[in-house]
Amino acid sequence: MRAVKSIALSIGTAMLAACTAVPDLDTRRAAALASAPGALTEIMIPTRSFDLAAFLPSGFAQAETESVLTVYIEGDGLAWITRSRPSDDPTPATPLVMSLMSSDGRMPAAYLARPCQYVGAGSRNCEATYWTNRRFAPEVVSSMNEAVSALKARSPGTRTIRLIGFSGGGVIAALIAARRQDVAGLVTIAAPMDINAFTRHHGVSGLSGSLDPVADRAILSGIPQIHFVGGQDTVVPQSIVDSYLGSLGATLCARLIVVPDASHVSGWQAIGATIHGAAPRCEAEAA
Repeated sequence: MRAVKSIALSIGTAMLAACTAVPDLDTRRAAALASAPGALTEIMIPTRSFDLAAFLPSGFAQAETESVLTVYIEGDGLAWITRSRPSDDPTPATPLVMSLMSSDGRMPAAYLARPCQYVGAGSRNCEATYWTNRRFAPEVVSSMNEAVSALKARSPGTRTIRLIGFSGGGVIAALIAARRQDVAGLVTIAAPMDINAFTRHHGVSGLSGSLDPVADRAILSGIPQIHFVGGQDTVVPQSIVDSYLGSLGATLCARLIVVPDASHVSGWQAIGATIHGAAPRCEAEAA
């Protein structure tokens, strides 16, 4: 168990490496909102297992007919305080995902938080296991999928979904994509797409109770997808994503893009336009 906590720390608190104190929830929310160039509306989406927070930009409701809804999914956030102590609240301390969503000029777009982020520690079913070992549990994936459907219902012109996820949010995005029929594209950023390869690489125990995208490889191999990897990322090196891509077999739908100077948590804002402009598609479709 201690080994699992150690690797969870490397993802969940990498953003706090230079910090001496953990900011409270209000401070973290303010930092996220400050990263947005325009006003955001915060909504709460009740699902079967969790109450999930989402943030919508002002242009969300003005989507055109036959539009594509882009949902940005948060990473693991502030999962751990120390190597042996989980955080009381996994709300992220830095606003990478929300700022990426806010700089996306296409509408509709929405930011979707993970379970127990932005809602307070006393929210329904907010137990630390859901931002540590069971962060990719079936009930987590099901609730996140419900929330994506709720966001789609708020935009009547939407016909298809594009999912963009950072770190663990990329894993969630892939697991959601494998369970829907309306996903036009999947984009991940620094995401440990092969959970077993990830834990083997770091020499730790597996994430008990969590799902792995590799188990859905037969479905995912047919979904257009792009995976961004940081050349300086020691948390999720390219070999982890390569392992996932290898599991897909001879698919024409998956592409890898390496960003040489990016680490796990830095260097991504500079390629915001690239991420926004990434249009996953299967090569056969382009012919």
